Amino acid sequence: MGAEVAVIDTGVQPNSDLAANLLQGADFSDTTGASIGDGHIDLDDYGHGTGEATLIAGSGIRTLGLAPDSTILPVRASDGTSSGLVFGIIPAIEYAVSHGSRVINLALTFSLDDPGIHHAVQDALDHDVVVVAAIGSDGTSQQYYPAAWPGVVGVGAIDSSGNVWNQSDTGADVALVAPGVHILRDDNQGRVGYSDGTSEATAYVSAAAALVRSAHPGWSGPQVVAALEATADKPAAMRGAARDDRYGAGILDVLAAVRLAVPPAVGG
Repeated sequence: MGAEVAVIDTGVQPNSDLAANLLQGADFSDTTGASIGDGHIDLDDYGHGTGEATLIAGSGIRTLGLAPDSTILPVRASDGTSSGLVFGIIPAIEYAVSHGSRVINLALTFSLDDPGIHHAVQDALDHDVVVVAAIGSDGTSQQYYPAAWPGVVGVGAIDSSGNVWNQSDTGADVALVAPGVHILRDDNQGRVGYSDGTSEATAYVSAAAALVRSAHPGWSGPQVVAALEATADKPAAMRGAARDDRYGAGILDVLAAVRLAVPPAVGG
């Protein structure tokens, strides 16, 4: 099996696309901070966590994920409301770190720089975890966390033509962009459908990080991130710039990152 990816979200339904790669996780959606389940539930009406997991590790029975050999640690941090997420996110991150996850997928946003959540994210980074987060889907330059914190890979969305999605947020926190428009994914009701968002793009970057970690197990988390950024495609819209506030370092090119023989220098 490939690298372990913790999907910290609304839970993951063990459907046919995920059953073989789904680990026993935890459910921190209660306000106590203690685990109240194994994370294999999803009470959110639209199945957000399940969709993220299938884009990462779907087997292809209905939806093929980008990294189908990876394993998914389902960590339920929310009941689908922002208030629930505030209580669950810190112990969820702590659980993923203690479980040994190599990548953490955070397809969620906060408008406030919460010191407790920041500490948990920094602890994950200090444990050499690649932390990937959505940049936001407001179509503005509003700064959101966790994507805004140093070391976190902030992800924006592009359409099938390589243009930045009109609802993808922009700014200095964009590290990379990936497909996020008309993306086929599973949900928690046994359905397959299309959706748009920086969440979908975030799942693809998390999957890419898992593939690089599997191909280069000796590389550090920062080296994995540097590889993804160094190999990103530069569209004509970037006009030769090394990065910009719409595309970040460019469009995700996972094959180029996996094929690197040596990791690029970390920095910047």
